[in-house]
Amino acid sequence: MDLETSRKAVLLIDDDRSLHQIEQYVLRQNGFELISAYSGDEGLKKALSERPDVILLDYMMPGLSGRDVLNKVQTDIEYSDIKSIPIVMLTAAIHDDQHIRDLLHQGLAAYLCKPFGKNELINVLNSVIHKQAEALEEKLLFEQLLHSRDFFHNILSNFPGLLITTDQLGLINYFSGGSSTFSSMEPGEVKGRTIWDLLQINEHEVFFFFHNHAEAEYFKKETCLLDQNGSEIPVAITLSHLKKNDGEVVGLLCIAHDLIAQHKFEAEKNEKEQIKGIVQAMATVNHEINNPLTPILGNLSLLISESANLPTDILVKLTRIQESAEIIREKVYKMSNISKPIFKSYYKDEMIIDIERSQ
Repeated sequence: MDLETSRKAVLLIDDDRSLHQIEQYVLRQNGFELISAYSGDEGLKKALSERPDVILLDYMMPGLSGRDVLNKVQTDIEYSDIKSIPIVMLTAAIHDDQHIRDLLHQGLAAYLCKPFGKNELINVLNSVIHKQAEALEEKLLFEQLLHSRDFFHNILSNFPGLLITTDQLGLINYFSGGSSTFSSMEPGEVKGRTIWDLLQINEHEVFFFFHNHAEAEYFKKETCLLDQNGSEIPVAITLSHLKKNDGEVVGLLCIAHDLIAQHKFEAEKNEKEQIKGIVQAMATVNHEINNPLTPILGNLSLLISESANLPTDILVKLTRIQESAEIIREKVYKMSNISKPIFKSYYKDEMIIDIERSQ
């Protein structure tokens, strides 16, 4: 790595020009680059433009004092971008412990009493830079944790079922209702209860599954959730093991789905399949009946049109046959256009399609 690009920049704000000359040599010998400012105002400008890694700030200067500069950096919005740069106060004055604590509380990273030695300065600089790096890493980690927490919270909040975890004794230590509506229980009403009590499953079955994790990965069962009002809600559950990285089982994860909604969905699906079958059957009937019915009606019309030589009673019978055939054709046509059949009672428990009311 290039030494010049790896150097840490140190901004020295001090009106004593001789100190700049001394510290420039010391800092460069120890891998630092010196940026000089000789007043508080100049120091603030250079802090904004140069963005040093550390600021060495003299406490007593004409114009803006070191404390004035520290206060501006920590409180003035104009300097919010450099607020995180560690500041080390340099002072020749004698301050009591309370005064120093006030400065540290205000945001000061460290302080050095003049005169100070070369090693003392370098140790303080390395220490505050190391602490700053640790603080930035912790901040980044915290932000990542918050992002991960929000991400998983969003997943759990929108999960369409119940999520439950237990400890090794089967006691519930986490409960989430997700986006499900079949249970209105809150985590506080569930935590501390046993999973077999909540889900009315056999305690021995649960412990057998827990201790035989090498043989079975999942345990599935249809049972009933006992809610806070004592009502039983049919649910389908799946149990799996909660494990550490080393494989040790520390509890159980349970996912529960609403069986009522599942059964309703299956019933609606079956009903749609039945309707589809009925519609296909009616289309087949329409095709099979219309094929022979069309020539029958044609021949009847032809016979009736040539009825001058036919006896009256035969003509009446032909007309009635024609009328009946037309009714059949009309009914078959209506059947072929039904997409939502409506049923009506026919005989005992038998049901037939109400052709007139169906859509």
